[in-house]
Amino acid sequence: MEVALGVFDEPIKKTSNDLDEDFLSRPATTALEYLRQVQREAAQCPDVVVATQFTRNEGESIKNQYSEIRSRLTPAPSNFIPNLAWQREQASNFAEIRQQLNYFKSRGFERPLHEINDIQLPNRTSEGAWCRFCLGKEKFQEVERRKRGQSGNATGDARKDDSDNENPIGAVSKGNDPLLSIVTRMNQCTVTDVLEYNVTWLQYIGFSERQGKWLFALLVCLEKPLLPSVSSLLRNLARRCADLRASLSDENDTRLPPLNLIITVVTRYFDQTDLADEP
Repeated sequence: MEVALGVFDEPIKKTSNDLDEDFLSRPATTALEYLRQVQREAAQCPDVVVATQFTRNEGESIKNQYSEIRSRLTPAPSNFIPNLAWQREQASNFAEIRQQLNYFKSRGFERPLHEINDIQLPNRTSEGAWCRFCLGKEKFQEVERRKRGQSGNATGDARKDDSDNENPIGAVSKGNDPLLSIVTRMNQCTVTDVLEYNVTWLQYIGFSERQGKWLFALLVCLEKPLLPSVSSLLRNLARRCADLRASLSDENDTRLPPLNLIITVVTRYFDQTDLADEP
């Protein structure tokens, strides 16, 4: 009768013959030899293993260090940070907008808009095409220059990218706003990819009003529950926005309210509360 995996005719005994060093050290030549080696090695392991004990102070120290790393945002002046009531109100308004979008999708109202909208969306894997589509050709070229560090290489890459048949039909030179007829045609993979592109662009060209519109619209379209990779992406977004907020010199800067709004949506609505502003 064929021997079942892990079952042998003879019981494993801790004898000197069983623990022959040559047999245990040489590679197994058959599946049966391999399983016997595994069982012999297991037989040498202690039945109970006690984990290293930490004192209470050591445990609290590790916990505090981890919490500090997770919760670290670039500090900003106190007058740049919105109060708690404002943050809660914005999170509530954001939830209502998401409900309206879901209702719109469920009723199938997007089809007539598609029929009157002749804009062709870029391929979701083409970051350059999406940059031109969302922010315009000038911003795309600026991103390329910053990425490459040399204007000559970036200009060449920009010309090459323009010839890739990725120029969306109906796209305007200054970029497109995130119209309802556009975002309802984006599946979750596209939403996540374009959101990741926007987080990258923040690093190279800073923050603009149009990009703020796109970030907000993409967050509205983002479905829960979040994948771990998407949660990490949102945390990076909050950190980038906090960095940009801290770089502002005036509380009357028009970029401050949208930056605060994005940070609030990420932290208060998408449950990244350890990064939330505490006035």
